[in-house]
Amino acid sequence: MPETRWNGEPCAARRVTAVVADDGRFPLYWARHLVGTRRKVVEVAYDGGATFYLDDEDGSAWHKVTQGRGAPHWTHNSILIAPDSIQPRPDQPSPHETFQAGNAPPINDDTPGGKAAEEETPSDQSTSEVAYAAAAKTVRRAGYVRDQLAILLSRLPVPLPTPQELADGATADKVTAQRIHAARPGIPTHTAFNVLQALRAVRAVDRTPNADREDRILLADLTEEDLAQLYDDLDRHVEVVGEMNEQAIDLHKRTAAARAESADQVRYQARARAAAVRQAQRWAARARIAEAAVRHWIAFINRGMDTHVQFSVLNQDGTTEQLPCADWCYACRLEQAQAERARLLALLAGLLPGSVIAPAEDLDEPGWQILYLYIGTHQASWHIHPRDADLFTDVEHVSVGHPRAVWDGHTTDKKHERMEEHTTALHRAEPPHRNVPAAPGSVPIAQAHATAAERVLDLYSRWVQAGPPPLGTPIARWWDARLAELHEAVRP
Repeated sequence: MPETRWNGEPCAARRVTAVVADDGRFPLYWARHLVGTRRKVVEVAYDGGATFYLDDEDGSAWHKVTQGRGAPHWTHNSILIAPDSIQPRPDQPSPHETFQAGNAPPINDDTPGGKAAEEETPSDQSTSEVAYAAAAKTVRRAGYVRDQLAILLSRLPVPLPTPQELADGATADKVTAQRIHAARPGIPTHTAFNVLQALRAVRAVDRTPNADREDRILLADLTEEDLAQLYDDLDRHVEVVGEMNEQAIDLHKRTAAARAESADQVRYQARARAAAVRQAQRWAARARIAEAAVRHWIAFINRGMDTHVQFSVLNQDGTTEQLPCADWCYACRLEQAQAERARLLALLAGLLPGSVIAPAEDLDEPGWQILYLYIGTHQASWHIHPRDADLFTDVEHVSVGHPRAVWDGHTTDKKHERMEEHTTALHRAEPPHRNVPAAPGSVPIAQAHATAAERVLDLYSRWVQAGPPPLGTPIARWWDARLAELHEAVRP
């Protein structure tokens, strides 16, 4: 069980499943759409028994309390659950927990040595699986040898010697081997003893009637010449056995060295595989955390840029207080820009003759209107939001189909082009003046309005030429600069 921590301090945590409950303290509770569904969570008991729950559907909560040590820079989602719905969630079992002795494959006695035991162990098996495969292989071989010995013993034509007979025969052969060593010091005692044991087995076989061995001489019928020839053959066999012993010792040393090298290689490969698995687990955990962050931002974007960013404060008495939008709320800045746009259009509608406003039939939402302005001899139109309708009460309201409220087919680009042409014409011509009496030392109202309109149109043409903000420019600062320029332009 890995160590669990919260804020770097030890805590008790476990992985469970529970039914999501609603949290009425927060109007914008993030998991309200999950209420009533069972979800993976992590139960954390911290700071004197305080228990809370973290959403662990993507594994990020368990990763935070284990590898993240509960640090604040690891993100998490708090969740409220029904207390009586908690159920344990078993961890992923380790390989040795699923490998039981009862699942061992049967021993194949029909194939020499057990064919199944000779199969190579896959490289991705755990240490416990490799150990079990080796044990099963040994059991199969032992079973095969046992059965083969039983078959051979069942075919022996003579009864097996008793333990007492074997002990007496071994004692007699040992005395005879010592006498042979005394007569021939070059023959080791153990070699002579082994030969006598072999001769005893041959003598037992000779006692068995067999047509193929009738021409063999029994041990009791050997003459001195036969014994001398036997000693010569024994000397020759001793030399051969000595050479074979040396070869066996050399082969044993080579085998031991090969086994040691193979064991080192196997250990190295096992460590490399374990390191690769740990690295893959770390990358998988990071991928899950990154995926959760991406889903969070996608959900934020899907809410729409016109959705306000508001927060709630939970007071000590249990009540909640709704805070105003944050300074970086894009929806607020968008509404401010739209309000400035509506005021500017209302100003232009009052300055330009022939301006009318009519209901918007191209939108399904009620309350929307279309403002038609005539800039020079060309038409330009804008949609007006219902919240800005009060700014256009003094503009002439007409019905749909009025001659001055019929769209002439101009596009947005064409409308901008017409505005640029009219702005250029205003700069080149003298501004119009109305014969309106003005106070001494003040600018006439008509002249002030015309001058403001010229500045606004000129500002608009410069904005169109500048285009969108450069990459990397904060939108908030860009809008602030534009609003400041527009405010200076409309000031008398």
